[in-house]
Amino acid sequence: MIVGDVVPIGFLGGKVSFKVTYTFPKGVVVVTPDTEVVIAESLSEPVAFKFIVAELLENKGYRVVSIGRGGNEPDIVAERNGRKVVVKIVSGDKGRFYETLGKLVTLMKDPNAEYMLAATEEYETLLNKIPEYVKNKLNLKTLIIERKYTIKRKQ
Repeated sequence: MIVGDVVPIGFLGGKVSFKVTYTFPKGVVVVTPDTEVVIAESLSEPVAFKFIVAELLENKGYRVVSIGRGGNEPDIVAERNGRKVVVKIVSGDKGRFYETLGKLVTLMKDPNAEYMLAATEEYETLLNKIPEYVKNKLNLKTLIIERKYTIKRKQ
């Protein structure tokens, strides 16, 4: 399977077709019983948004090592220049921002890794409230994604 393939699925006696918009790893992938398939109505859904963030990171020179399933694990683990990058993605209402930040802090176990909080523009004010000295001490970067899904600013 590759990006662009249309996959028909039997559903209630008929067929529904889905278009492949992202694969991990990139390129041709073989579907096995362990393959995770995410079906989303739009790419703005939180579950699909992590794939957008992963692709944006790849476009900026990161190598995506894994894409998590949410919860308390990293949403994305990437690498650049030999340095591990652990990413949590903020989604949902603004109250979830602090919960996601807390989850990222609990993942900070490797002093040599870089940690990143990725969010859309609606969280920019909250991201900017994190003092620079705290970001430096925690090796924390913020990634603000514009609604058109481009990186607005990486600090």
